[in-house]
Amino acid sequence: MTEQFPIADSFEHEALEGNVIGEYKAPEGNNVVPVMLDNRPDWPFKLTNKGVHYRVEKEDDDGKKAVEWKWVCGQLEIVADTHDRVSENWGRLLVVTDGAGIRHEWPMPMEMLSSTGEEIRKRLLSFGLLIASTSTARNKLNDYIAMASPKARYRCVDRIGWYDGKFVLPDVTFGDTEEERVIYQTTGSLEHAYRTSGSLDEWKEQIAAPATGNSRLAFALSCAFAGPLLGLVGEEGGGFHLRGSSSIGKSTALVVAGSVWGGGDNGGFIRQWRATDNALEAVALKHNDTLLCLDELGQVGGKVAGETAYMLANGAGKLRANRSGKARDVANWRVLFLSTGEIGIPDKIAEDGHGRKVKAGQEVRVVDIPADTGGDYRLFEDIHEHKDGDEFARALKKASTQFHGIAGQEFLIEIVRYRELVIQSVKIYQSKFMAEATPPSADGQVTRVLSRFAIVAAAGELATELGILPWRPGDASQAVKRCFEDWLLARGGSEATEVRQAISQVRLFIENYGLSRFELWTGSGFPIRDRVGYRKQNKEPSSSDTSAEDYYFMSEAFKTDVCKGLDPGMVIRALKDKGYLITKDDGKSQTTHKPPAHGRTIKLYHVSGNIVGGDAHD
Repeated sequence: MTEQFPIADSFEHEALEGNVIGEYKAPEGNNVVPVMLDNRPDWPFKLTNKGVHYRVEKEDDDGKKAVEWKWVCGQLEIVADTHDRVSENWGRLLVVTDGAGIRHEWPMPMEMLSSTGEEIRKRLLSFGLLIASTSTARNKLNDYIAMASPKARYRCVDRIGWYDGKFVLPDVTFGDTEEERVIYQTTGSLEHAYRTSGSLDEWKEQIAAPATGNSRLAFALSCAFAGPLLGLVGEEGGGFHLRGSSSIGKSTALVVAGSVWGGGDNGGFIRQWRATDNALEAVALKHNDTLLCLDELGQVGGKVAGETAYMLANGAGKLRANRSGKARDVANWRVLFLSTGEIGIPDKIAEDGHGRKVKAGQEVRVVDIPADTGGDYRLFEDIHEHKDGDEFARALKKASTQFHGIAGQEFLIEIVRYRELVIQSVKIYQSKFMAEATPPSADGQVTRVLSRFAIVAAAGELATELGILPWRPGDASQAVKRCFEDWLLARGGSEATEVRQAISQVRLFIENYGLSRFELWTGSGFPIRDRVGYRKQNKEPSSSDTSAEDYYFMSEAFKTDVCKGLDPGMVIRALKDKGYLITKDDGKSQTTHKPPAHGRTIKLYHVSGNIVGGDAHD
C-alpha cells in the first residue's frame, strides 16, 4: 500500500494565507455605521466612534425642543439577522470593537432577550465592551439590539461540521461566500478548543515528522484527519480506544492527535471521560465531523462507560421532555473519537460485578487497540534521537502546546475546495485498503470495523498527498494496517463477537466447575450440588492431556447456567462449528445416553474435552 493516493495529480495544494471565508467587512472610518441607521426617522440610536448613544428629547425653559444623546455602550455593531434552515432560531450577529481595536463577532440568539439581558451583558463585557452602569442604559442596550433592522441575513447552525457543502467551526466557516454566510450560533458556552498557534511548517517539523516510524502516533494523527471524511463518504461514527498500562504514552498519542484541530493550556483539545452524559452530548456537538479525544476511561463506572461509548458512536442523545412535557429535539452528531484507558471497554463494562458483557454493537462501535507495541519504548517504536520514551513524550506534548490547530484548517480548505474529487478518491482508496486487509472468512462485524480503519488510512494518505503530513505515500496505511492487525490478534480472530463469547463462556464454565458440578459417569458415591451433567473419561489421561474427559450437559442446566446471558441456540451453533459439540450422523445437537450414575436413558449435550485445551482465541 505504497502507491500514490487516487487521482492525486488533480490536487493543487496551496498554503493557508488567512482564513478562506466570507468575512464580514467592517465599514471604513469611525463614523456612524450606515447599516444600523436604516434611514428611519424614528430610530432613537446612533453609533459613532464614541460608541452607541440613545436620543433624549427635552424642552428648555422657553418651550423649545432640544435633543440630547446619552451614552449606552462602546462600539457595538449589529451586522445581520441570523436564522436556521426552517427560519427558526433567529438571532443577531453582533460585532464588538474592544479598547485594543480588535473586533469580536458574536451570533447572539434572540431568545436571550427574553430575560433581563444580564447574560447578554456578561458576554459583551467579556469581549471588552464598556457598558453604562445605569438601569436606563442597560434597558436601552436591549432595545438597541432588539429594534435594529440590519439588511444582511445569514444562516445559523447549532453544531460544527458540514452544512450544505460548507464546513463550520466556532469562529470560521470554510466555503463561505458573501452571498450566503453560515455561522455557528449557540445559547451555550462560547468556549472551545479550536484555537490555532504557530505555522503549518512548525507543526509538521515538531509533531508530524516525529510520528513517522510510530504506528500508534501515525494512526492517531490519521484519525484526526478522518473526522471530516465520515459524512462525505457516508461512514458511521465510532471510536478507537488505546488500551494499556499507565505511563506508556497513551495520553501523548491523544495530545498529538488533538493538535491537528486545536489545543493550548488547560488540557488543550483533550476531554475527560468523567463528563456526565448530558454534558457529553454538548461536547459531541462541538466535535461533530472532527475528532473527540477522551482521556482516562478509569474515571467512570462500567455501566456509564458502555452507555456513553454507545451513545457517542451511535450519534444521538437521549430523548428528554421540556418544561411543558413535550419531547425535545434529540441531539444528533457524527463523531470519530479517540480514547485511552488502562483497561479496555469490554473489561470496563464487566468491572461493575453485575455480569455485564460487551455487546457486539458496542465492540464494533468502539475498537480496543493495544497501546503497547511490544517494543522497548512501549507505545513508541522510534524515539528519534531522544534518550528515552519519557523525553520523547515530553517533547511532543510541549510542541503541541505551541503548534496546533493550523493543520486541521489547512485540511478543511482543501477538502471543501475539492469536495467531489475527495469523495471519489477516498472511496477508491477505502475499497482498495479493505480488499487487501480483509482476513479470510471475516465476519461482518470485522469488515464493519475494517471499514473505519480504511477511512483512517485514506485520511492519512490524503493529508500526505496534500502536503499537510510530511510523510511518504503508504506511511499512514502501514500504521493503520498494523493497528488493525494488532486489534484483530487481541480480539481473538475474525469471527463474530458472539461466537467468541460463546466458546469462551463454555470453556470457562468447565474450567471453574469441571470437578464440582459434573458427576462422574459411573457415579461419585456422594451427591453433587447444582449438578449440570456428567464427565466421562474417554481415554487414558496423561500429565499433558487436557482432553481426557468429555462433558455431558443436561438440557435445562446448559441453557440456564452455562449459557447465562447468551442465546443457547447461538452457543450450540458455535460449538458445532468449532467441532466441540459431538453429534451423531443425524446432526442433532443432543445425543441419547444412559449414564450408569443416572440409571436411565436421557438426552445430553456432548462437549469434547478438547475445548479446555483449545485455542484461547476460539
